[in-house]
Amino acid sequence: MKAQVSSVFYLLLFVTVAFLSAYIIYNLNVKNANVLAKDVVVKTDQTRIPVFDIRDVSYSEFGSTASISFNMINLGDNLVLKGWIIEFLSGDMSKVICRSIILTGDPNEASRISSSFTVTNRNATLDVGGIMQSGDIVNVELTLLQTCLNETMQYARREPKVIFRLGIPPTYRTAILTCSVDPNTGYATCTE
Repeated sequence: MKAQVSSVFYLLLFVTVAFLSAYIIYNLNVKNANVLAKDVVVKTDQTRIPVFDIRDVSYSEFGSTASISFNMINLGDNLVLKGWIIEFLSGDMSKVICRSIILTGDPNEASRISSSFTVTNRNATLDVGGIMQSGDIVNVELTLLQTCLNETMQYARREPKVIFRLGIPPTYRTAILTCSVDPNTGYATCTE
């Protein structure tokens, strides 16, 4: 009986010492790192999916210029205006006619497409790196330049259907805009 009591006593002593040792080591490590356990947060910002709606899409050609404009409503978290991609695709989406990065400081990309972003509900203009706040309604106007312009206009003259795909980081959620171009006027009717 004494042996059983002694064994239970040593077992409880061993578990207590192990628990206290683990607690002391944990506290020393956390205090040395100047971090409180409650302040350790897993960040998931990198995986947020942009949520937006696109309305009033128009594509038009005037002589040697082509432009696409639409209203974009941010339904989710704030969006940074940087690294957005626009692609012009064939009607069956099998061929990329032109691909350009919107909102970049790279002069090569800036020479392919010109853009303006006007926040209609705040009466503000956004530039590269600007923040499109949740609930913002932004009028986006893109003017095609150089290579992108030539390739898109030539395709639109041959085929009545052009698809525009807008990609927004970090997950590049895309909105697909399908436009039917009238070759006589250069105007198009578009839907998302």
